[in-house]
Amino acid sequence: MSELDVRIIDALTCLDPNKERPSCTGAPSHLGVLRGVDHLCAVWRPFPAWANIREVALHVAFWENCLCNRLTDTKKSLGLALRKSGWVLRADSVEPAEWRAELTLIKDVHVRTVAALEALDPALLDQCIGARTVKTTATHIHGIAMHSLYHAGRMKMIKGLYSERSD
Repeated sequence: MSELDVRIIDALTCLDPNKERPSCTGAPSHLGVLRGVDHLCAVWRPFPAWANIREVALHVAFWENCLCNRLTDTKKSLGLALRKSGWVLRADSVEPAEWRAELTLIKDVHVRTVAALEALDPALLDQCIGARTVKTTATHIHGIAMHSLYHAGRMKMIKGLYSERSD
């Protein structure tokens, strides 16, 4: 494997921080935030209009899957019932087995995305990512990485609010 471009390393640091690529802020990835989230926490909403952790996590998986599909020239579908722009249908309950299956899906998409980034030819970073866009591969990767990082913070906040609730 060729040496990773700094832009790929930066994206991997946001998407998948580890001992070799620690986050400068110590922030966990969305997978780190999901550790310890049970099916009840996953569907809890601090406010009625807010998305819950489950919806946010599956939204992140949807967009990571889109990135992975672009990088690997595949069309793998996640089989999710969507309502708009990568958001799953709202759910106020989920069975424990269903939540475990969704967590497995989220982890699998993440692993595929990280592998696609690690295998990416750095020469492709400055090329357009698709025929109908002027966006470069590097710009698309950066956008998805920032998107995932933002939503990891959002899920961490909801998880903290869930642990402090008094219902």
